Amino acid sequence: MPQGSRERGAKGEDSLSSALPRRSMSDNWLAESDAPAYGHSMSTQEIAEAVMSLPEKDRLDLARRIVTDVLAEREISAQIARAVGGIEDVVAGRVCGLSEEEFRDALK
Repeated sequence: MPQGSRERGAKGEDSLSSALPRRSMSDNWLAESDAPAYGHSMSTQEIAEAVMSLPEKDRLDLARRIVTDVLAEREISAQIARAVGGIEDVVAGRVCGLSEEEFRDALK
């Protein structure tokens, strides 16, 4: 397809993938200037108000998803901290690494 031309749908509309601006996910991507063109960007306050207008079941589902995501991020951070601590222990000489032979024997 020549550069600059876009795929057209059955009714002549631009395909969804080419119509929406490319963006990266960040903490508040809906409030950024590169947010999808839905008429306007949403502030954090507007997002909160929209969420609060959802039915209770939907708010609870969203809350569970947010909490699960936050807990997963904390677990990943804790795992990274443990790994960095282990590397620091090896570099500082507090822990001795295995020789190749010891490593292979441990795999048996």
